[in-house]
Parts: sequence; C-alpha cells; structure tokens
Amino acid sequence: MSKIKIIEPGFFSTIQDQGRIGHRHKGIPLSGPMDTFGFKFAHQLVNNDYSMSLIESTLQGPKLLVEGKIKLVYSGALMDVYLNKKKMMINKPFECNSGDIVSFGHCLSGVRTYISFSGGLKTSSVLGSSSYCYPITKKKVLEKGDEFFLARKSLTVKYDLNKINDGYYLKNNLNVSKGPDWNIISSDIKESLFKNSFSVGINDRMGYHLEGNDNLKNRIHLESSAIFPGTIQLTPKGVLLVSMADGQVTGGYPRVLILDELSMSILAQKRRGELIYFKMN
Repeated sequence: MSKIKIIEPGFFSTIQDQGRIGHRHKGIPLSGPMDTFGFKFAHQLVNNDYSMSLIESTLQGPKLLVEGKIKLVYSGALMDVYLNKKKMMINKPFECNSGDIVSFGHCLSGVRTYISFSGGLKTSSVLGSSSYCYPITKKKVLEKGDEFFLARKSLTVKYDLNKINDGYYLKNNLNVSKGPDWNIISSDIKESLFKNSFSVGINDRMGYHLEGNDNLKNRIHLESSAIFPGTIQLTPKGVLLVSMADGQVTGGYPRVLILDELSMSILAQKRRGELIYFKMN
C-alpha cells in the first residue's frame, strides 16, 4: 500500500479535513482548513471529496518521501516545490513513484499551502474529524518520521475546474455582513470600520488581530456570547479580533462584523503588517 513519510515537517504543518462539526456546544472548536478555498480546490484537482484529509502547511512546507505510486497536488499559497530536482507547478497534479522525494519550500506569497493526495490520507479520527487541534488531538503539528498510508477512497467526485483564480488571496478587500451586535455600536465607529484600513497583527489558527485607530476605542461591555469562525469582535482598545478555524466558541466583546467564506480564506493568507479593508455585502 502506498504511503508518505515526513522527512522534514516544515514550519507548522498539520492534518486537516472539513473539521470537527457538531461539537461547539461542548467548547470544542470547529478546526479544519484556515483557507477553505485553497483546501477545496486542492481536493478538487485530484477528485477527492472534502471529507478526506490533507496537509495544511504554513509559511514553509514539508519534505516527503514517497513509497509506492502516488498522485498529489498543491494549492493555496505559492511555493517552490520540487519532485526530486524537477520543479512542479501549483494547481497541476503530478505523479510520484517509490523513492521519490517531494520538497516544499517557503511561501513566495501568501501563508498557507494545501497538499492533497489522490484518494486522501488515512488518518485517525477524534470526534468525527482528523483535523489537528491540540489537546483534542494528541499532536499539534506533523513531526519528523510520521507516516501516512493513502486511504484510496473511490474517486467518484467530479468538479468544474474552470473557475480557478490562482491569485484570489492577493486581494485586500474583505466582504463582511453586520454582526449580531452591530446596532449597539456608535455611528462614528461604524463609519471608521469602512473608512480606514487595518493592519494584520499577531495571528495564528485561533484568530487574527486587526489593528485600526483610536476612533474604534469604546466602553461597551457585554456578557459572553456565542461566536463562530469569521466573527469579528471589537475590543475596548479598538483592536478587532477575528475568530478563525481553531477559535474559541464564546466571547465577551461586541460582535460587529462577520466575514464571508472567501474573505476568511483571503485573511488566512495574510501576513503580519499587511493591510486590509472592509466592504459591506
């Protein structure tokens, strides 16, 4: 049976599938891909359904040893990728044979790259998902020496691949809708949210900090309420907190805006210091 072995794990590489659906009432994050657009397209290119597991790499990808015959593809953030010494193109599936080494370099643009294998990876499941999210899962990231067999699930899914946009994540306008607490914020804050740009601050799989200006400072205090990935909260200091894939399930700041799925994918590919703007749907 074909398998891959992790020679080098990269900076922050994880196993992800659609996520741990149906457990947020227990305080368990959804997890799954940060960039659902890149995740789905990687699976589409090798005719996998979205329930299958793949590798999500951050900033620097892994080095893989192939055992057997495997077809794979990478999508999302652009990297220098080599099959042995031959450079491979993004969004172009390629076949590997036993003994081949596939090396994923640093992101040339964007942050997260998705590596999908025809048939999917065979991975263990916790609460219905293989998505890494420590301590729900035993591991936080891939480690040197990890091995994964190919699941070889039947490939019956067909997709329309004519809608590809390689540079989708290079945009800096994020589409939003009004959050549940939109009506309690002042008109000045509302205006500032769409008049000014925001700089990406500290970020990880839990969430992104977006830094604005003093006009967003406020004294609004609320009881803790439910939040979900894509929810944007406004802190008293005027910093926006965007809940992402591994984000907490409740929060006590005003939920002023909500990102749509594509805009979440765009934000997930932004680095610290990059500027974004909001656009109301």
